[in-house]
Amino acid sequence: YQRRVPIMAGDWTDWTPCSADCEGTRTRSRFCNNPPPAPGYPSCARNMESESEECGAEQCPGFSEWSEWDECSKDCGYGTRTRNRNCDSPPPETGGPQCEGLSVENKICYLKKCPQRIDGNWSVWSGWSDCSVPCGTGTKRKSRTCTNPVPSNGGGTCEGPGHEEISCVLKAVCKRKTVLENWNSWSECSAECGGGTKRRTRGSCVGQQCSEDEVQIRDCNTMDCARKKKKRLRSASLTISEPIISDVPIDLDIHGVNLCLSAKMVLKKLYTLVDTDSAQIYGTLRKDGTYSSLTIYSGLSSVTLKNKLNHPLPSSVGSVTIKQKNSRVVLIGDMFKLNVVQSDGEGFRVEIVRIDDEVTGFLGVLKAINDSSQIVDKSGKKKILRFKNVNYLLTRSKTKSCYELINDKYSARILGSTDKFLENDY
Repeated sequence: YQRRVPIMAGDWTDWTPCSADCEGTRTRSRFCNNPPPAPGYPSCARNMESESEECGAEQCPGFSEWSEWDECSKDCGYGTRTRNRNCDSPPPETGGPQCEGLSVENKICYLKKCPQRIDGNWSVWSGWSDCSVPCGTGTKRKSRTCTNPVPSNGGGTCEGPGHEEISCVLKAVCKRKTVLENWNSWSECSAECGGGTKRRTRGSCVGQQCSEDEVQIRDCNTMDCARKKKKRLRSASLTISEPIISDVPIDLDIHGVNLCLSAKMVLKKLYTLVDTDSAQIYGTLRKDGTYSSLTIYSGLSSVTLKNKLNHPLPSSVGSVTIKQKNSRVVLIGDMFKLNVVQSDGEGFRVEIVRIDDEVTGFLGVLKAINDSSQIVDKSGKKKILRFKNVNYLLTRSKTKSCYELINDKYSARILGSTDKFLENDY
């Protein structure tokens, strides 16, 4: 009698390669051959069986550890906290699968109860202001502020305007001093000789509609017509000589130190010395730095000072007051006060008593230099002029009782171009 024993399956084969680097599968098999089935004996359930499993998980991209929760997004009331993690453990391959899951997590947080929200509200209106102009048509203004209460804790701001304006009309006649536009060019002289006038305006005024501060009138071609006719008979063409350019001394008194500068200027030409909204003063230069004439214009009036100061002068020209005493003339405008003093020769000098900062012209520049300069003493022999953050070395003059710049070209740096003061259209 032979005992019948069940037949066992054979050994498993090796695993097949993983079907993918990440999230693949692999399989293995075994056959019914250990021993092979014999007639009359039990056989394996199947001639071949196989099994599979996931593989490559260690090559898949993965998340890093979660970060710490950050601060609550709100100081009061409900807010959120956030934490993050990165897909870098390991990072995904190019074109490969990405990490599965969230990279950011949020959760609700609550620190404390918020204070009550307060919306802003307007204060009461202020009273109406005075009219914005002393004469003519202007505006009045009233205002209110968003302070009743001030918005806080996220409250809304006030809606609507914070000010209101209405027009106002004053009956007083305006005498305008503010000039908003530059002067137009001078007109042609009304006469070729014997004394004529020429005129210039500013703004949009025409003819008799111009006010005093919108028009200027000057004398012109004052030469005798008989002399002019004789000159024309002697020569068919009139030869005009070249302008004379000379080094004109310019004296400044800076903190008690007499500083003598030198500027190249055109002689026998008018320079703008003072220019304000209500008056202009022009001067004709001499080689020694004095003036052979001064002309004061204000409104529709003008007066000229020539050579000697002892001839009678009017008490005023427009808004400029003139005070005369012996060889001294005082010119007083709303923005300046000047002394005109007879020099040793035929000319006269102009001394600045007061000039406002807004005054333009050559004397305004000299006053600005004086105000913004500083003298640094170096043991009494040498001094330093400090102007616009630049130091200029001064030395005592050998011929005059003043201090001079060691280099004449520095004068032009300090004074600037003197051509801009030249009144070319006279």
